[in-house]
Amino acid sequence: VFDETFRVNVFGPYSCTKRLLPSLLASGDPRVVNVGSSMGIMSPDLRGVYSVSKAALHALTVATANELRGRVVVNALCPGWVRTDMAPDAPGDPRTSAEAALWLVTQPRAFTGKIIRDRAEVM
Repeated sequence: VFDETFRVNVFGPYSCTKRLLPSLLASGDPRVVNVGSSMGIMSPDLRGVYSVSKAALHALTVATANELRGRVVVNALCPGWVRTDMAPDAPGDPRTSAEAALWLVTQPRAFTGKIIRDRAEVM
């Protein structure tokens, strides 16, 4: 479970960014939005592999933003528990998450390396 969770939540975003980097660098306003989680924000309550993997994704987001500063904007969005096929009873509206992602990619280019929830920086 640990390996699979890290493959999806950390290695997946890393591999996608690395693979798409040439296309990102060729575009006019390259942006990467990783899907983080409030459960991965460092706190004394952090527990479980999901939380640890999202904390690692947040660290990856900041590190990638620092490495690509001035070339690619990289941030993470923590959408909360959103209603999907996997979570049909979740309270979050997918439209709200989509609006937050659109808001995030319209921020100034200097707004990079941030972990965002409800349009506010959490880390």
